[in-house]
Amino acid sequence: MKKLTIFTRVAVTIIAVFSLSSCEKNFLDVNDNPNLPSDVPLNIILPSGQASLAYTLGGDIARYNAIFTQNVTGANRQFVGYDAYIFTEEDFNNLWNNMYADNMEDFSKIMAKSSASPGNYDAYRGVAKVMMAYSLMTMTDLFGNVPYTEAFKGDAKISPPYDSQQEIYTTILPGLLNSAIVDMGNSSDDFIVPGTDDLIYGGDLAKWTMLANGLKARMSIHLTKRGAVAAAQAAMDAITAGGLASNADDAKLSFPGGSNQNPWYQFIDQRGDISYSPIDAVWGLSATLVDDLIVNNDPRYNAMIDINGVTYGVGLPSGFYIAETAPVYFYSYYEQKFIEAEAKLILGDDAGAETALHEAISANMQKLGVAAADDATYQATNVIWATAPDKMALILTQKYYANYLQPESFNDWRRTGFPALTPNAAATSPIPRRYIYPTNERLYNGNSDNAASTMQNPKLYWDN
Repeated sequence: MKKLTIFTRVAVTIIAVFSLSSCEKNFLDVNDNPNLPSDVPLNIILPSGQASLAYTLGGDIARYNAIFTQNVTGANRQFVGYDAYIFTEEDFNNLWNNMYADNMEDFSKIMAKSSASPGNYDAYRGVAKVMMAYSLMTMTDLFGNVPYTEAFKGDAKISPPYDSQQEIYTTILPGLLNSAIVDMGNSSDDFIVPGTDDLIYGGDLAKWTMLANGLKARMSIHLTKRGAVAAAQAAMDAITAGGLASNADDAKLSFPGGSNQNPWYQFIDQRGDISYSPIDAVWGLSATLVDDLIVNNDPRYNAMIDINGVTYGVGLPSGFYIAETAPVYFYSYYEQKFIEAEAKLILGDDAGAETALHEAISANMQKLGVAAADDATYQATNVIWATAPDKMALILTQKYYANYLQPESFNDWRRTGFPALTPNAAATSPIPRRYIYPTNERLYNGNSDNAASTMQNPKLYWDN
């Protein structure tokens, strides 16, 4: 598949060249390549990293996780094999390379350049730390142990050792997010601050601080198997400290369209190897999540599935998810409300958990444009707290519906077992619990954990 052209290294380099302010030319400097600047401005690096992360998150990661959590069904070519959970290390090369060589490298450069000029770029450093934390959490949630502390050193460390997931979760991620909040709070006298170059929040540091707290809540709730009460309390502390306050605070990146399309749209346009619903005009294969929407008479079905073929084709996801310019969501207010509901239930706040659950569903309904009356009817029939046989299952299953096509559902299923999924009909093994380390790591990094990795083992630190 083609890469997002507007944000490729070539495009960024060209933009950077024309952004350089010096007019002096030294024609004797024959060893300097004018098309390969050694110092790229922060306002060029930031959007490149953000777009790269969005493209990978909404691309391979979203598609693979959607197969595992039965949001979609593999229908042709490679995705028939994926639907049977047949993967090889080759399937993860692009994902790994895009994350490490593109966006994480970009965020590392911003952090280093900002630190080299103390007090001048604190806002950029804070934003980059939040984005690095997001990227690192994504990778460790997929692979377990991954490089970080010794990564991004170029030729000085071409085979970086792996940090354990336990260290990443207990030390590195909290350190990045906490220091990011401090950095953004110290940015009033910065030389320059992010603006329109920030493709997520447009330079709104208050929202970046909300996102940092929201990610602390997500990170904390991932640890429920390691200690449910402590994880729930940490999640609530993060939300109380100032997480997202409404749907308007959602962290997302929209695509310009044209040659720079939303990754789901681009996949459908170029491959179409996946079926999305029983009315899919090409394949007609449904999936667990969509079947549940139909059985429950869920009003979100018509908002999630394009029943009239308005955006691309009948039975495909709606334009909210796959329009050329549709955004990729990193973290949403309704996800945070589901985290709050789960955390409060664990902590014994039954009434608070019920309220948060209803608010989470309503926030998702509002996001999708569902009428309030339809939302109320659905919840009165399907979200009956007092008689729920398993309130945690109710919360996590409703979160599963709301997070349609979102990679986070794979994390929730692994750590809670909800929703209750059974392997796909064609499966040759249990539902995967992790990704395999890619070929390039096995071949070129002697510190890789590849030899011990399958789609089942070793389980992640927080999945034990």
